[in-house]
Amino acid sequence: MRNVYLTLKRSVVFALLLCCQFAMAHPIDRGPMTANSFHTDTIPADSPRVISFTPTSGTKGTVVTIFGSHFTGAFAARFGSVLADSIIIYSDTVIKAIVGNGATGSVSVITPNGISSKPGFTFIQDTVPVCDSPRIVSFSPTSGRKGTPVIIFGAHFTGATAARFGGVLADSIIVLNDSTIRAIVGNGATGSVSVTTPCGAASKPGFTYIIDTAQIPDSARPHIYSFSPTSARQGTLVTIVGNNLRYANAVLFGGVNAGSYSVYGDTVIKARVGAGASGNVVVNTIYSGLAFKNGFTYIPDSTSVPDTTVHDSIPPHIYRFNPTHAKRGDTVYIFGHYFLHAIAVNFGGIPANRFTVLSDTLIRAVVDTGATGAVSVISSIGLSAKNGFIYIPDSTHTPDSLARVVVYNSNAAINSKLFALYPNPASGYVIWQQPATDHITQLQLIDINGRIVKTLSLGKSMVQTTIPVSGLPTGMYKLVWSDGKNKLTKSLLIK
Repeated sequence: MRNVYLTLKRSVVFALLLCCQFAMAHPIDRGPMTANSFHTDTIPADSPRVISFTPTSGTKGTVVTIFGSHFTGAFAARFGSVLADSIIIYSDTVIKAIVGNGATGSVSVITPNGISSKPGFTFIQDTVPVCDSPRIVSFSPTSGRKGTPVIIFGAHFTGATAARFGGVLADSIIVLNDSTIRAIVGNGATGSVSVTTPCGAASKPGFTYIIDTAQIPDSARPHIYSFSPTSARQGTLVTIVGNNLRYANAVLFGGVNAGSYSVYGDTVIKARVGAGASGNVVVNTIYSGLAFKNGFTYIPDSTSVPDTTVHDSIPPHIYRFNPTHAKRGDTVYIFGHYFLHAIAVNFGGIPANRFTVLSDTLIRAVVDTGATGAVSVISSIGLSAKNGFIYIPDSTHTPDSLARVVVYNSNAAINSKLFALYPNPASGYVIWQQPATDHITQLQLIDINGRIVKTLSLGKSMVQTTIPVSGLPTGMYKLVWSDGKNKLTKSLLIK
């Protein structure tokens, strides 16, 4: 036992001697630089510094809070060597980052002044199977009024949260199985039938909404008081005077579609006679049914009337576009009238890559990173939109090398480029545009008394929706957008 004690004592003494020798060979310099000092690089005072982060592990989509200093201006974060899906800079000392297809390793923050990393993050591989976007094959019937049940056939409908007819939410839906949905038409509109699930949205054009005119008050129905001239041949411009004509979507002479028409507010339409017939002049509207007045005489004449209208004060009008399905880089031809002063072309609310006005009746546009929805032409006079465009995602497109920085707050200057609400003031309907998200978002229309008058859910791939506001009292409203964590409010005047 004595030998063991002596051996341990000698070991401790030997260790203390080694420590003293090391300390003498490597003195700690607390004063000016000397020959014994270690050389160190100078680090800028405003370089980023990661102190800690939480949680220390996560799957794709996990929100990680990073604490440190000098984070202002950060443009990327990494988990392992993989860029975060997005970052939000809360202050100079706090960043929240969304884990992308990450890797185990260090958490890094990159700013214009440098990069700082801290080890200790563990990436957890998500074992959840890839989410399949819904697909609509057909629906039946292809027309109906409020309360009509419509069966929608397709694929990947499990978990569906909403169905729409012409952009208007169905009254109710029942997911019968993964390939069939039964939806009840609400206060719908003519256009596409769409289904929204947590994995995306799908739409198919071809639904005709039948307006129940018995439920529309006479004050809201369209009326034709007069038209002039009362007799005309093909190509003649006829002025129709009435009321509640703003949302006209068809004009007919003797049952034959007009060659073209332009709507001037609520009371005037100017329509050019097509290959018409004698009989009624008819105006059909989107929300309030149709109006007609007898007394039109069609003059058969092979000579067409030249278009001498000055187009500077007439908004554009789209008849059709071709093709109806396109991907990024494809060329789409848009046919209509009054295109000479076009200043913008959108596909599903996303600006075209470029466009050329070939004539007053034809535009050639190249699709950018578009979206399914309406094709719209905007001029200095007004806007025309036509539903039915299907955007085909391009699987060969390579995303940007840096993560997209997402900043949601109530600063209108920041969000004005991402969100749009028009027309404003509005009557009848209003169009909402937003950036695509990876989750479902919500819109609420709130009146001046704080009462929620409308609520809509938007799927993660939806960038545009039409909100009917006809029948609501005139006045100021708030439209509140929310993704569950962030909110954005825009004012809306309904007249």
